[in-house]
Order: sequence, then C-alpha cells, then structure tokens
Amino acid sequence: MFARNIRAQQQFVDKFPAQRVRQGDYVVDVAQRTVNGVSYDLILVFYGWEPCIGFAASLGLGLTDEGFVATVPATAETSVADVFAIGEVAQRMHPCVVTALADGVTAAKAIQARIEAGRKREPA
Repeated sequence: MFARNIRAQQQFVDKFPAQRVRQGDYVVDVAQRTVNGVSYDLILVFYGWEPCIGFAASLGLGLTDEGFVATVPATAETSVADVFAIGEVAQRMHPCVVTALADGVTAAKAIQARIEAGRKREPA
C-alpha cells in the first residue's frame, strides 16, 4: 500500500501488515502499472472520506465535531428548516453508496410526511 498519509480507521490500519505500507510521496505509471518502478498486476486508488461541504457554507448548517452536516437520525433533517442532508456530506452511517441511497429514502419519507401533514418545521 502506498499512501501520502494514513487516515483510515485504526481498526483497518491494524489489520494491514505494517511492513507493506509505504507512506509519503510516490510515482505511479498507470500505463506500465508501476508504483515507484515496481510492477503490479492491478492498481487500485482509494480515497479517504472527509466532509466536502464548501458548496453549502452559506446555509449555516450545524456540523458534527468531524465537520460533517449534523442530521436527525430518523429524518436526515439538518439544523436549518426544510434542509435535508444525506450521503458523504452527512456521514450518517457507513460511508458507501448503499447507505447513501437508504438515507435518501429516509429523507424522502420525511419530506412526504411533512407534505401530507401540510406543515413546515421551525428551525432548531
């Protein structure tokens, strides 16, 4: 494993042999499938997860200590009335496509319930 820096959860770091980790700068040649001149059968690129919410900065959303958008677990609602957050910006559950889709369903059901009730939530 080649990594500029290690930000994985410690439980995953502990399972990977330390002698196989190369931390710091490295050179990848995609066409030749080499890293630092060493040939590999396959090269996979994994990105860590961190909140990327700059696009919503003007909304003034409440954030978690880790910088993700804080949400109500049962509805995916944020601290701003009528704003819902799912997926990578909220990190409500395990960060993957399947849970992001499930969070979308949670938010959609909450929105539907609000529409059917004919009400709006007051800001928290």
